[in-house]
Amino acid sequence: MSRISMFLIFIIGAMVSCEDISSEITIDESSQTKNDQSIPLNYLEESLSGCTPNTGGPTSYDKTGSYNCHAYVRGALVAKKVNLTTGAPQNINFSSLGQNTIQFDNNFIRVCNISDADAIAHLPTGSDHSAIILSNGIHAYTFPNGNNGDIWSSYFALHYGSACDYEYYAAIPDVKVAGPVISGNDYTFTLQNKPSFITNDQYRWSYPSGFQEISKSSTQLVIRPNSGVSGSFQVSATLKTSALNGACTTGVRNEESATNNIPVKTKNFSVATTCSGTLDGGPLYTVNYVSKYQQHQVVMSGSNWTWVKTSGNASWSTSNYGKEMTFSITSGSATFNAYRSGCNLTFTFY
Repeated sequence: MSRISMFLIFIIGAMVSCEDISSEITIDESSQTKNDQSIPLNYLEESLSGCTPNTGGPTSYDKTGSYNCHAYVRGALVAKKVNLTTGAPQNINFSSLGQNTIQFDNNFIRVCNISDADAIAHLPTGSDHSAIILSNGIHAYTFPNGNNGDIWSSYFALHYGSACDYEYYAAIPDVKVAGPVISGNDYTFTLQNKPSFITNDQYRWSYPSGFQEISKSSTQLVIRPNSGVSGSFQVSATLKTSALNGACTTGVRNEESATNNIPVKTKNFSVATTCSGTLDGGPLYTVNYVSKYQQHQVVMSGSNWTWVKTSGNASWSTSNYGKEMTFSITSGSATFNAYRSGCNLTFTFY
C-alpha cells in the first residue's frame, strides 16, 4: 500500500484518536525515509478537517516501545528525554508516563499565547491527540503502535475526524510547593519556579484544619499548628493563567470551547509531637537541682499540658494552658507528671 493510499484510508476513517489509530493504518516501510518531505501533509490536513493549509511535511524518527502521543509529550516535557530541536526521542519506552490526555495533567497548564506554550492539545476536549512544539515552531507527535508508531513532525499536527481546533499548553513539572521551613512553631511553604504566565493569587493556598494562618502571598504560605496537633498533612496551591481566568475561552481557531482544568501542586508534611521544655531558660532534665526558697519556671513546647504533683513538698501553679509551670521548694524534693497528647513525662526537682 502506498503512503498516499494509507492517508486516504485514514481520512475516510474519521474520528480516530492517537489511542487507536494503529489499528486503522499501515505504512509501507520500504518507501519511508528519514526527513521525507514527499507527502504534502497540509493538503491531507485540509482534506481531513477543513483546516487552513500549512506548508511543510512529515519527518520520521524511530522510537522504542509502544506509547501514544500523550506519553510522547510527557516524555519530552516532563521526563525531558526528547530532543526539542528535532523531536527525536531517547531510546526509552515512555508508556509508563501515562497514556491519557495532557489536558487534565497537573504537569501542564493551558495558556493563551504560543510564546508561552510547549505543546498543543486538540479540541473538542476528548479529541485525544497532543503534540509538542519544537524549537523551530514545528509540531512533533506520534501514534501508538507498529510501523506507524514512529515520531512524525509537521508545521501543523495531524488532526482526526472533524477536530480542527486546538489549545496551547505550557509544561510546568518544575513548579512545586517546597518546605516546610520550620521556625519556632511556624511552618513556611514556598511556591518555587513560578513562571511569569502563572498569575499572582494569594488565595491559591489550601491547608488542613488544626492550623492557624500567619501570612500568605502568591508564592508563600506561613501556618502554625494548633496545640496538640500532630501527624501527616498536606498543603496545596492551585495554579492559574490568564487563560484560566477567562482571557481566552475557546481554542486557537475559536471553534471549540477551551478546557478549563486548574492544576494543583501539593506538598505532604508532618508535625511531630514535641515533648520537651526549659527550666529557668536552660535545659530541663528528668532530674533537676534547683535553689531552695526561690521561684522557678518550667516552659514546655506547645500547650495543653496537664501537670500533677505526685510527691514531695512544693508550691506551684500553671498558666497558658499548662505551657508554663511555676514552683518553689523549701526542703526535700518534688516530683511532677506532665502530659498531653503524645507526651507523658516525669520531672523531679531537688
